[in-house]
Amino acid sequence: MDVVRIEKCWTTATQSHGGQLLVKASSSDPAAHLLVYRSDGSLVGEARNGGGGRYGGSVMAYQRSDPGRCIVRSSAGGTSSAPSGPFQTGS
Repeated sequence: MDVVRIEKCWTTATQSHGGQLLVKASSSDPAAHLLVYRSDGSLVGEARNGGGGRYGGSVMAYQRSDPGRCIVRSSAGGTSSAPSGPFQTGS
């Protein structure tokens, strides 16, 4: 089983308005596929593999509302979750 870490789970969405979601994660298995889910269990999409065990860092699919939490599950068995927060500049 790999170790999955979520570095960013940022959104411009609110509870009543849709927006963008940015997820940046890492895995101890550089060949793993990382899938991103909302707190309700619905699939957001797959985090892009940037090489070297780093994934995402790009905007995911439009979200109808703030997901509350990002859950990242790896094809190698690892999982992690983090609360969503507002987009931040300079990071």
